[in-house]
Amino acid sequence: MPASPPFSPAGGASTERFPISWPGLGLVCILWVVAVSGRSLWLDEAWAAAWAAKQPTLSAWWHDMNQVGGGGNDKLTPLYLLYIWGFAKVFGLAEWTLRAGNLPWIILGFGAWLRASGGRENFKWGLVVVAATSPFIWYYLNEARPYMIQAGSIFLIAAAAQQLCTASSRFWLAVFCFGTVGLYGSNLLGAFWAGAAVATTLVALGWERARQLVRAHYALCLATFVIWVWMGIYYLWALHQGSRATAVGTTDAKNLGFIFYELFGFGGLGPGRLEIRGNGLESFRPYFLGLAVYAMVLVPVVVSGWRQILKLVPARTVLFSVLFFGGVLVFLSLVGVVTHFRLLGRHCTPLLVLVVYLLALGVVRLWSSPHWWAKGWVVLFVGLSLASSLSLRFAPRHEKDNYRGAAVLARQALQNGKTVWWNADDRGAAYYQVPLATNGVAEDGRALVLANPSREMLRAVARPDVIIASRRDVYDAGGALAELVTQADYRLVTNLMAFTVWARGPK
Repeated sequence: MPASPPFSPAGGASTERFPISWPGLGLVCILWVVAVSGRSLWLDEAWAAAWAAKQPTLSAWWHDMNQVGGGGNDKLTPLYLLYIWGFAKVFGLAEWTLRAGNLPWIILGFGAWLRASGGRENFKWGLVVVAATSPFIWYYLNEARPYMIQAGSIFLIAAAAQQLCTASSRFWLAVFCFGTVGLYGSNLLGAFWAGAAVATTLVALGWERARQLVRAHYALCLATFVIWVWMGIYYLWALHQGSRATAVGTTDAKNLGFIFYELFGFGGLGPGRLEIRGNGLESFRPYFLGLAVYAMVLVPVVVSGWRQILKLVPARTVLFSVLFFGGVLVFLSLVGVVTHFRLLGRHCTPLLVLVVYLLALGVVRLWSSPHWWAKGWVVLFVGLSLASSLSLRFAPRHEKDNYRGAAVLARQALQNGKTVWWNADDRGAAYYQVPLATNGVAEDGRALVLANPSREMLRAVARPDVIIASRRDVYDAGGALAELVTQADYRLVTNLMAFTVWARGPK
């Protein structure tokens, strides 16, 4: 059987032509730049990206990586943290800059996918429309974390795979190898998704063609394999050192549903993440109508796309794609259940290539349909996707932890001679220049950092004038600080996103 690309139709879904390769990529870039904000860094960004980026030298960066003990996950994202360190040395440490580090990767990957699609202008039109308005992409472009490296890498793999299935090319093989290294090195979970992508491509190529490519470009393949082995050894070493994902939840059926909720673009039309975290399924009630409408519009697009896949891609390739990528999803879900790790949509970012592919085919198929309603349906779908994306970017309910605002209040209180407890991430405080007590003892002019304090510890120290607390499930899991606040003479001063500020004394 001749090779057939796993991530591109063997032919166009219609005969219409839309010459949009470069203008389309320009449109995508403009919209994706809009997705990046300069809002406050939140917990995960401050903990990993900002802290790594601020290290003055590469040796200091590596030394800091080695200081993370059990429970830390810095070591498990080596390529991203190295990349963001170098990016910040050129462009700076501002919030917008750190997040903009996502843009080169995903633009490179998506541009390669467009380029590899050749003359199939209709398919490229579908890719542009779906990717430009993807709420998932908008959301994670606006976070200084490794997930857009994964998206860009899987797009590179998709581009190279469809080229290698039709022609032997050293350039596209190099692109494929680079994409696998990027995905493998982005974080530990990326290594499993890289394996699924490589296995899918090998099935699409067929044994004979794969063997010919390896023989023709032996040195490149060997070098890539050595890098894979080295990174595998590195991950094993990091796990042996005690690096683990943060255990703040576990994986259940709701998490698995939320993965597809994110990937298919519902996020901006529903409640904010912190609201979901606090109120669970009840938080979706006020947004049910909008989510239901989007689901009704989405279904025909998905069905049309799936029909096109069955028509254009060999059944063997479809079957093994589902087996490999689905197998990784099942494996990670089981790991999440056993290890109390909460699997979310971001941990399944490489599935985005399949979602974009599916939706792009569906959009083009509907647009090319002779039915009078089909084009309007596409416009409605794209409009709702863009509305979801814009909501994620601008709606107040989708804002994240306001470390910047909390730091301003902490600094003001310290400057006024008050004592402050900082019940939140110390790296976030350091990024926003809050003076911190370094020895675990309250000092004049410095905030005391408290993380999951015990009741005995709180009884042993003098009560502060101001308490700034964030994410009780992370920093006050035992409830000792919340108990102190309710029993002592503290009054609520203000609420910031993911923060509560208390001051001592009467109202």
